[in-house]
Amino acid sequence: VAGLAHSDGSADGASTLARLALRAAGEAAASGTRVPVCRIAAGPVPLPVEAPDAGAEAGSSLAARFQRLSLLHRMSDLLFSERPFPEALTEACHVALALVGARSVAVRFSADLDAPDDYRHGDGDFAGAEALAEEDEAIRAALDERRLVRLPGRGRWWTAAPLLRVTPQAAVVGGAVAFGLEAPPADPAALDEVLVEAARLLRNARLIRGALHQRKIFEETFEQSGDAILITDLKARTLMWNRSAQELFQWTADEMRGRDARVLVREGGLGEWRRLTARLRRAGHLRGVETSCRRKDGVEVPVEITGAILRDDDGVPFGGVLSYRDVTKRREVERMRDDFVSMVVHEVRTPLTSIGGFAQLLDEDWDAADPAVRARQLRIIRDEASRLSELVTNFLSLQRLETGAAPPVPEDVDVPALLARVAGLFDGHPSKPLFAARTAPGAERLRADPEQVYRLLVNLAGNAVKYSPPGGTVTLSAEPDGDAVLLSVADSGPGVAKADLARLFEKFFRAGDEVARRTPGTGLGLAICKDIAEAHGGRIWAESGPGRGAVFKVRLPKSGPARR
Repeated sequence: VAGLAHSDGSADGASTLARLALRAAGEAAASGTRVPVCRIAAGPVPLPVEAPDAGAEAGSSLAARFQRLSLLHRMSDLLFSERPFPEALTEACHVALALVGARSVAVRFSADLDAPDDYRHGDGDFAGAEALAEEDEAIRAALDERRLVRLPGRGRWWTAAPLLRVTPQAAVVGGAVAFGLEAPPADPAALDEVLVEAARLLRNARLIRGALHQRKIFEETFEQSGDAILITDLKARTLMWNRSAQELFQWTADEMRGRDARVLVREGGLGEWRRLTARLRRAGHLRGVETSCRRKDGVEVPVEITGAILRDDDGVPFGGVLSYRDVTKRREVERMRDDFVSMVVHEVRTPLTSIGGFAQLLDEDWDAADPAVRARQLRIIRDEASRLSELVTNFLSLQRLETGAAPPVPEDVDVPALLARVAGLFDGHPSKPLFAARTAPGAERLRADPEQVYRLLVNLAGNAVKYSPPGGTVTLSAEPDGDAVLLSVADSGPGVAKADLARLFEKFFRAGDEVARRTPGTGLGLAICKDIAEAHGGRIWAESGPGRGAVFKVRLPKSGPARR
């Protein structure tokens, strides 16, 4: 607390102020409030505009004012402290009781009078139903009239003030504070001044607490969003950058803070950026714009952009918020859908055309047709029907595996016997493949679903036969790999291009080489193999190169699939 007094040639004024300050400090210490530091200094100073009266009455007035300021300062300390707001409000209201000299206090931070009080304290005559009704009337009047009100009660006296927040658009009422006194105040003007200050402190504390709470909600929402979000100023400099943005674009928040957001623009995309920026500023928002952005490593990623201009309370723009949604998976689904449609058109229409055509020929010319011709046509109908049946079976199997409707039923599997069973399936195959099966020591037993693993190996072996030349060798092998068994199927075919290896196990994918185009298939067999391997807690991959065949490897835990 700093004080200054001036008198014409005497130290009486300064001495009076010093005594009052020391007296107030003593009262503050006695009441438990923080003791202010008092310093007394003397020296030549400019003459005040009006010299204060140093009489006894003036001294008493100064002491009262000093005490009020000390209590208001205590209220402020409590309301703006870091302690929980209900606790701070309770203590601040008890200070306010001493400040006003009241017997009761009620604070409501809502204009809804049916809501419970945010805080109220009163005792004796100020705790009954009649006192509560009078207090409610005072609060209603302050809210409705938006001003200080004084209302007499039965043996009580009430004063209330609205908690007003004035904005450029309107005066917003955020609640009210009311005090109950035993008698009208001796100095109403001084009480009004105190009431206005107390209402201002309560209003500001509530606004700040609310703003901090909203900021916390915003920060959590901002950080937890699955979309990459960045906030920029009007010059496109990054102000905020969330975790999803870091994961998508690889720039950290520290690296992006203050950096021009155009660093995300793909090569050759500045013209599109300018058009989108102009559209955003003109319309105030963007919705569902699909484009590509550049990551830190230079790789482009497909995104869907949503944006909005940020404005202050006066409607003046000060920045923008942009949300980037990674649509890689969506585009992959769309690609798979297109592949599916193409596959259905080709794989279903072709056999249906053959079945329908040959059935019509047989119907129209059964008696005149050569028996050998009839037999060939019937064989074609049978083969094409088998293709359709296999397609439907693969669809259903894939659906059951992906939805978990066909979980593995593990049993002890004799691996050498399993490999021999797979090889035996291809005895008599038209291409006359040569099968070799080898099981290394330590890989003879496996805990797995025998039928699912059998189907996995049959799919791999069937692919190996299809892509190997007539009379080519297909090698089935098993070897230990730590706590797992590594099953391998190797062919002697043309191999797989490096660019196709990563996509081999996608549904409906077919390699783009000439051999793959000539070989019939639906692109579902390897996807089924992948689902079976993963259902067992294992994994599958391929190793190959053009002209040196392909090896498909499946690693399955010896202990079997984990329970779901």
